[in-house]
Amino acid sequence: MQPTTDEMQAARQWAEEFIPGSGLEGPADVPFSFTFGGQRLHSTLPTWSRREASELCADFARRIVTHTDPATGLDVTVEANLHSDFPAVEWVLHLTNTGTEDTPIL
Repeated sequence: MQPTTDEMQAARQWAEEFIPGSGLEGPADVPFSFTFGGQRLHSTLPTWSRREASELCADFARRIVTHTDPATGLDVTVEANLHSDFPAVEWVLHLTNTGTEDTPIL
């Protein structure tokens, strides 16, 4: 069974809303949340630096967005694949300590 146009559009809309840079810019919200050093990530994330990368593959577009806490060096990276032939957004979150000391408790 082939996906419908509405299903494909719904997947694209989700990606545009939650994975910044995957198309039209969405809200400054992300599809994950945690407490970092006793503060909600959403309250501190706007002060972090942000890098974006993208690539087109045969069956999907890949978007990589990395947020880095300037105080601790914690990298939070979202890798998302928006499939061109199926209404799905496949994504994974990576947390990496690039600093010289332990990060605050997550």
